[in-house]
Amino acid sequence: MSSMLTITKNELDKLHALEPVLHPLVNAVTDAITNYTVPDKMKSVVAVHHIVVFASQFNRKIQLWDGTMVPINAVSFVICGSGVGKDSSHRAAYRCFEPGYELITKHLEKEARKRAIQRAAAAEEELPEEYETYRKYLDPIPPYESAVSTGPGLIKLINDASKHSTLATNIYSGEVGDLLTYNPNITDNITILAETYDLGIKEVNYTKNEEFRSGAISGSSLSALMMGSPVMLYDEAVKYRFETAFMSKLARRSFFCYEAQELPAPDFSEELNPIRAEIENERKLQIQASQARDLMKDGVISVTNYQLTKAETPLEVSDKVFELYTIYKRYNTEVVAHTMNKESTSALIRKHLQWKALKLSGAFAVMDCSDVIQEEHYIAAMQYCESLSKDMENFERDLNKSYYERFSDYCHTLV
Repeated sequence: MSSMLTITKNELDKLHALEPVLHPLVNAVTDAITNYTVPDKMKSVVAVHHIVVFASQFNRKIQLWDGTMVPINAVSFVICGSGVGKDSSHRAAYRCFEPGYELITKHLEKEARKRAIQRAAAAEEELPEEYETYRKYLDPIPPYESAVSTGPGLIKLINDASKHSTLATNIYSGEVGDLLTYNPNITDNITILAETYDLGIKEVNYTKNEEFRSGAISGSSLSALMMGSPVMLYDEAVKYRFETAFMSKLARRSFFCYEAQELPAPDFSEELNPIRAEIENERKLQIQASQARDLMKDGVISVTNYQLTKAETPLEVSDKVFELYTIYKRYNTEVVAHTMNKESTSALIRKHLQWKALKLSGAFAVMDCSDVIQEEHYIAAMQYCESLSKDMENFERDLNKSYYERFSDYCHTLV
C-alpha cells in the first residue's frame, strides 16, 4: 500500500508542481539584474520579493475559504558572498517597477489631497481647497521602503501607510550581520515582522509612558528583504544573535536563500585588448538591463492602472487552489515525518511552505490582473518554494560545523 507521502507527491508531480521552475515574470525581472557576480538563485529571490512588494501596494488581501483575510507580503532572507552585488540587485529589481510606483504616488497624492480638503471643509475652514489651508489635514505618505527603525517607529510607519488605500511597507537591509552587531533595533524589527507576517495583525503595546506607547496593527502588509554574508557564521556573538532573532522567530515565514559560493568575474586576459573587452562587456550588460526594463514597462503600467481601480478589493481563492493547498500541506507534513531531524529549522520551513506559496500566488494573481487566485498561480508559487527547499538544510549544516571547519571556510573567503 502506498504511503500518503507517495500519494501526495504523485498528485503534485502530475502538475509538475514540485519542479523548480520560475514564473515568466520572475525571469523577466532577473533579466534586468545583469551583475555577473550575482548567483541565479539570488537573482530569483530578489525578483520574487519585488514582485510581491509591488503587488502588495494595492492592498488586495486574499479572502480564504473560511473568510479569513490574508495580506500579500513576503520576508526574504539571502546569505551570499561579500561584494556579490546585494544593493545593486535590489536597485535593479526595483527599477523594473518604477513606472508603476510613479502612478501609485500620483494616486496617493490625489487621494490625500481630496481627503484633506474634505477635512478642511468639515472644519469650516475658509478656502478649504487652498493648499495653505488644507495642508495641515494631509495624511503623511510614507516611503515604499525603509531601513531598520525602532520598534515604535516601524509600527508608526506601518500605521501611516494603512491610512491610504494603496501603500505597503518594505524593510531593506543589505548587510544584516552589521545590524546584528551594532543596531539593537533589528531584534524589535524581526519580532514585528514575525508577529504581523501571517495576518498583518499586532496588538497594541499599552505602556504607562505615552511616548513609548505603540498603536495596534490591523491587516497591514509588511515585507522585508534582508541580506548578509557567511562571515556572520564565524563571529560567535553575531551567530548567537542570528539564531535567537531569525532562526527562532522568522525562518519559517521567510524565503531563505543560501549561496555561499562566489562567481568569478569574466576573464578577458586572452583578448587582444582586455581593457576594451571589459568596457564593452559592461556596456553590454547596461544595455541588457535597460532593454529588460523596457520590455516590462507597458505590462507594469497596465497592471497598475487596473489594480488602482481594484484597491482594497479582496482576491478570491478558486476551489482548485484550495484542493492544491490541502494536498501540498499534507505533502509537506509527510516529508517532515520522514525526515531524520524533525526539529530542525529546515523541517519547520517545510511545514509552512503551503502558506508562503498561498501568499505568493496572490501576488502572481495581482500581476496577472486576475481577481481570483487560479491553479496556475498556486502551481507557480509551489515551484518557486521548491527551488529553495534545500537552502536552509545546507545552511544549518554549515552553521553547525565545528570551530576548525568554520575557520577553514573563513580562510577560504580571504583568498
